[in-house]
Amino acid sequence: MGDAVPKPRKARARTAKAAPSPVPAPEPSPASGLDEQIRRRLAEPSDDPTRTWAERIADALITAAAGGDLKSCDVLFRRAGGSAVEAVAAGPTIDDATARKVLEAARGSIKTRTHR
Repeated sequence: MGDAVPKPRKARARTAKAAPSPVPAPEPSPASGLDEQIRRRLAEPSDDPTRTWAERIADALITAAAGGDLKSCDVLFRRAGGSAVEAVAAGPTIDDATARKVLEAARGSIKTRTHR
């Protein structure tokens, strides 16, 4: 019943940890590959050797927008750095005298209107 001395533990054999495997380089995404292909193709001569595909598409987009196609207008303005809404909202500006004349023409002269 005396104090027992604990037995020393056996040292565990240390195993060397394997170095983590290097992370493989990410493969290009299919989207970036497609973007590169599109850019390359747009720069090539089209069926008309004097114009590239990009020039032909731009002309078709502008023609459609000028004809009233709202989607084409939206695409053009987004690509050009503005928006179709901003372009319409800005609209032409007129001076007060011209605005007064337009309102009088639409509603009649202030002098000729009856007041209630």
